[in-house]
Amino acid sequence: MREKTAGLIFALQSLAYPIKELAKNFFYANYVAADCGGCMSFLVPLTRNLRPSALDDAMGAVGLAVLSNIHLHPTTGFQGRECYITALSQTNHALRDPVNTKKDEVLAAVVLLAMYENVTCNDASSLDRWIRHLDGATRIIEIRGEKQLDTKEGLALFDFLRAQISTCMLFQERYSPTIIRRLTEVAKQRRPRGDRLVDCLSDAVTRLVDFVATLKRGPVLQTDAVVRQAMSLDAEFSSLLLDIPPLWTIATVELPQPDGGRTAQALWGSYYHVYQSVAASAMWNNYRSARLLIHELVFNKTRDTLSVNGACQSQPRVVMSQCQQTSAQLIDGILASVPFHFGAIGLDRLHSTEDKVALGCPMMLIWPLLVAANSGFASESHRRWISSCLGRIGHTTGFNQALAMEKLLKEGSALRSYLPDSSFRRSDDNSTVSAGFCKPD
Repeated sequence: MREKTAGLIFALQSLAYPIKELAKNFFYANYVAADCGGCMSFLVPLTRNLRPSALDDAMGAVGLAVLSNIHLHPTTGFQGRECYITALSQTNHALRDPVNTKKDEVLAAVVLLAMYENVTCNDASSLDRWIRHLDGATRIIEIRGEKQLDTKEGLALFDFLRAQISTCMLFQERYSPTIIRRLTEVAKQRRPRGDRLVDCLSDAVTRLVDFVATLKRGPVLQTDAVVRQAMSLDAEFSSLLLDIPPLWTIATVELPQPDGGRTAQALWGSYYHVYQSVAASAMWNNYRSARLLIHELVFNKTRDTLSVNGACQSQPRVVMSQCQQTSAQLIDGILASVPFHFGAIGLDRLHSTEDKVALGCPMMLIWPLLVAANSGFASESHRRWISSCLGRIGHTTGFNQALAMEKLLKEGSALRSYLPDSSFRRSDDNSTVSAGFCKPD
């Protein structure tokens, strides 16, 4: 991508067409357009005949920031920052009006403001702002209520934010918002039967989020009780995928193993997975990530029991061995999804240098890859390969969050050191939507 468009920024600046408009078109082509596998296709109806608004400036902010990062052009980044500030001001102004607060365009603008923080991420303060944007989005979702699920784009907006909110709550060890649980049940009833798997998975993730929060903030549980509850959760996750609808199936592409080494640098092992959609791949990786966290918890608690009660017990060793085997499969599954997100759909595409895949697709890999690398079951080879993937994502898509996580892995830091403590909130910071949010009467 970078080689094909070298000098793009300078060429754009010589044109009469405003660079902000070109950046918005770039964003649309790579993150929204369904024919490129855009992961934010819910924006299609919201951006038709788009007028000057918070959503318009938020799209410009993200597009300019991505272009700035890819082509190392600070001036474009400054322009993106100006668009971000304007979009933030417009969003906070809209949130003072009860009618505007419920509009899809306003919530979509908040999604992009949060996304901007991921694109420009360079330290923990960026993550703090991302978290507070999600807190603001959660409050907007609560005010919008069940009616937001009546439209296709409203339901898709909810799905997109729900996944991010759950990730945020899980790694900050906070309880899942009640509104997310309630609207998930409503969404499940309104969706066609074959599409409900995503809501069933969200239910299970919510229970995991609350379980982790209870371990952190609730009453102290006995180790045996923790292990039993964790294994019950894992059984629930496993049962979800016993009968998979066609839209969520996986195809495996096997590659011949050459003599003396791995197949390709772009591939871990001798195969990779192809999915029906980016959404299907994201669902599977959320499933794998959740189960990885559960098995690491069970393994660690069981190991603690073994150290206290004596090394001669056999049952704990069996449990630990099962955790290791299952986790190895889950990690391999996450890594096998990487080529698909870079556009590989067959043997001819694995080594292809054509940029037909949307830039937004690799973005969906960032958190699952970090979960896999941070797992106690990942080998040093796993971590090196994942680190190189995160670097590739960061440099080709302009997402600085991926580069920050690559740095985290190289330093050997723990995952939670990347996230601000949930108690850390600067009340005098006006840089997010939650700061200017006024709940309507």
